[in-house]
Amino acid sequence: MPEPYDLTVIGAGPGGYVAAIRGAQLGMNVCIVEKERPGGICLNWGCIPTKSLLESAHLLDKVYSAKEYGIELSNAKPDFPAIIRRSRNVADSMASGVEFLLNKNKIIRKKGSAVFKDSNTIWLPDTSKEEITSKHFILATGARARELPGLPFDGTAVLSSKTAMIQEKIPESLLIVGAGAIGVEFADFYSTMGTKVTLVEMMDQILPVEDKEISAFLEKSFVKRGIRVLTGVGVSNPSIENGKVKVLLKGKNLPESGEILETEKILVSIGLVPNTDSMNLEEIGVFLQKGFVKTDTQYKTSVPNIYAIGDCNGPPLLAHVASMEGIKAAEAISIQTGNPHLLNYLPINYDAIPGCTYCHPEVASVGFTEKKRSIWVTRSASENFLLSPAVGPKRWETRGALRK
Repeated sequence: MPEPYDLTVIGAGPGGYVAAIRGAQLGMNVCIVEKERPGGICLNWGCIPTKSLLESAHLLDKVYSAKEYGIELSNAKPDFPAIIRRSRNVADSMASGVEFLLNKNKIIRKKGSAVFKDSNTIWLPDTSKEEITSKHFILATGARARELPGLPFDGTAVLSSKTAMIQEKIPESLLIVGAGAIGVEFADFYSTMGTKVTLVEMMDQILPVEDKEISAFLEKSFVKRGIRVLTGVGVSNPSIENGKVKVLLKGKNLPESGEILETEKILVSIGLVPNTDSMNLEEIGVFLQKGFVKTDTQYKTSVPNIYAIGDCNGPPLLAHVASMEGIKAAEAISIQTGNPHLLNYLPINYDAIPGCTYCHPEVASVGFTEKKRSIWVTRSASENFLLSPAVGPKRWETRGALRK
């Protein structure tokens, strides 16, 4: 039986690979287990490739408005397969960079899905069948897209965020259910590509985690661009008929009987489900709450040598949060094993986490909204700062607001 690793990280996304590297930097013998390519959803199927798509859309939007800058262009149109290829190439390049970093830090990589046999042992049933023993584990298994009841993902008519970024052609129409960051960014992208987009949100505003006035500003911008935005509206009775998706929309500003909407494709972005099933976590004593792993302030679970970070331990479900949690968890393990150089462990301040949605105009925030804090915030004198001569007109970018 080989010697146990000091640390085994399960999942090589932005939380897992950062935790593994930090553990190696602190002198641990580290193994990382990943069933797909290192980088996780963020690098391969989320943050990075979507930003490539949005940058292509932003450039296309600039081309369409070139005449306003005194430039004559004609017959400009998106080469959709090339846009998708560029996005995939960017993601591949970033994933290669993660592989380089793991190798550079002498981290042992194993491919497969981990299942716990006990608190110190996992095995990889879907690949090598080997057992891995470790003194400590960090769970960094992430989360997956939640399906709309009665309408499972098929990658053709019913899309997740993953399949939405690898379509072969531009759809004529697209219904997006859920107007969080994912839904809003894809609404921006596909609308610019020429798709007729309907964006539906059950809450009373798009981007529900943002300040209400900022969300209203973005909604107004979207409507002006031709995106149909429905808030306070639910989706039910989904079906697929003749290759088209049909749903019933009911809610605010719709007839009492609702509206039947037919669309070529539907993108479901109604939240995430933690990847904590099929790992035998509860069987070995790890406490779960609605599927998320419950941890203390040092990311330790109910089993003392098992830690959890990132999306699998609950909100905020953000890549940069997962990375910082990975660093903190590795340092907590190092302190526990007697590292004399890490005496001052400072927990993350979750009240000051920055967030950004890369639509156009972009939305960024940090700290509490007025509603969450139940306070009234004085308006900044710079609320329409993009109208200033130094910023807006030179770029013809006059849509924007700043609140503080």
